[in-house]
Amino acid sequence: MHDVQVWKAFFSGVPHEQYVLLTHPAPSYRYPTSSFFSGTELPEKERVLVSWGGVTEVQATRALYRRALLDGDVAWVLLVSDACLPLHSFAAMRAALLVPLTQPHPPLPLDKHPWSYMDRRKSLIASCWQVTTSTGL
Repeated sequence: MHDVQVWKAFFSGVPHEQYVLLTHPAPSYRYPTSSFFSGTELPEKERVLVSWGGVTEVQATRALYRRALLDGDVAWVLLVSDACLPLHSFAAMRAALLVPLTQPHPPLPLDKHPWSYMDRRKSLIASCWQVTTSTGL
């Protein structure tokens, strides 16, 4: 996982009840116990060796969804590529996810970064390796 310090800062101060973090590294890989991502890996038997643009990306995505859906507290699933970085705070992203679809999304500086937002009525999915789930409402 790239830019571990950025992700650590993104989740800093956020109560653990507000998110579940799952990752899909290579099948035999385990993050070092000192890593921020330690313990977030899917079980090895649920992982596939991912090749960019191949069906294995779909298989990895399905494995992440399957695992997230087993958690009854998960309200939203946001898939993020390991090449992505957050452009907004956790609080802003969570607020955008939790607004009912009948209301306009909260203001985010999207005009500066139009690629950072996908119409949530269509999809909140980007190419995947990591799942961040927002729990509870």
